[in-house]
Amino acid sequence: VFAPNGYDEPGRPAFEAYYPGHDRVDVVGFSSYNWGYCVHWEYDRWVMAEDLYLPYVQRMWALAPGKPIFITQTASTAEYPSPNHFDAAKKDEWFIENYSYITSLKDVRAILYYNIDSPCDWTFFQNGNIAYNGYRIAVSDPAYTYLSPNEMIGAFASP
Repeated sequence: VFAPNGYDEPGRPAFEAYYPGHDRVDVVGFSSYNWGYCVHWEYDRWVMAEDLYLPYVQRMWALAPGKPIFITQTASTAEYPSPNHFDAAKKDEWFIENYSYITSLKDVRAILYYNIDSPCDWTFFQNGNIAYNGYRIAVSDPAYTYLSPNEMIGAFASP
């Protein structure tokens, strides 16, 4: 899997410059987050799917035509509309709208959610319970299913 961050750092080559080649990669992917108004990030804005994923999916289409695309890490904070103000309903909305949008993107075959409580409360699952019902609603779409790591290898590795 070739999976760079879903942004380019100023003064550094774009992630395409590091691509090892079509014959060495089975899957391409990227990481992209909705940092919202998390005090730990310099970009104060709430980001939805089209802005969060589409630019990088388009770059993956150009970089590796026909390869499966994974969103290898994504998450959303609940900090909205300002730092240290948490809006669970807004995060639920984010799950539902974003996961629905992702099903419309050609070649996007997997999404991996970064479920950790640091630094911006990325979690959807806490203390053995679903913390955000929007996640449950989003992944109940028939387009989504769970695959074990072995099933992932079988489904996406080159013959």
